[in-house]
Amino acid sequence: MTPGHMTEPPSPHPSIPHSPSSGFRLDPIPVFQRRMDGSVDFYRNWTDYKQGFGQADQEFWIGNEKLYYLTNQELCELRIDFVNNLGDPYFAKFDSFRTSNESDQFRLETLGNYSGNSDDPFENGYAMRRHLGIGFSTLDRDNDNKASGHCARDSNKGGWWYDACASSNLNGPYITKMSWKNLRGGNANIKFTEMKVRPI
Repeated sequence: MTPGHMTEPPSPHPSIPHSPSSGFRLDPIPVFQRRMDGSVDFYRNWTDYKQGFGQADQEFWIGNEKLYYLTNQELCELRIDFVNNLGDPYFAKFDSFRTSNESDQFRLETLGNYSGNSDDPFENGYAMRRHLGIGFSTLDRDNDNKASGHCARDSNKGGWWYDACASSNLNGPYITKMSWKNLRGGNANIKFTEMKVRPI
């Protein structure tokens, strides 16, 4: 089965947490990632990131299988909300977003046009866009573009679509390595993130 043609959800059927729209849309939005207090360890292996971990009302990752299912039913958009250590809110929105299946390393397959206040306007969402087309990496699975070394294991300590290595790292160790390039107040100055995806 090829990406974009999945008709059956992973088993069991995904239980999808939701968040209020926060101006994104008027109806609730499926949430697939949240960081808020460092209570959950995001330095995990391939199987954990595939299946998901954490609690839906607290810190969690929904699972790459479920994320693939969500983003391949129809065209989706992505919104990422941030709060920095000063309590200032930021967001990044991309008008299309899709990941591939496990046989393709859960690759970041599609990322559309950017809007928001998380990047300088001329950057066009570069913090996330740099990772477009790259497979997902974890501490035990190296799919990054670094010639030597292992971004997920050696430097960024998380699971992400690492290039060589990262302009964003929202699944790194809480605060110390959670980063978004050019975020006002400093790249690694984030205390809350929530990643949301919904059909459009």
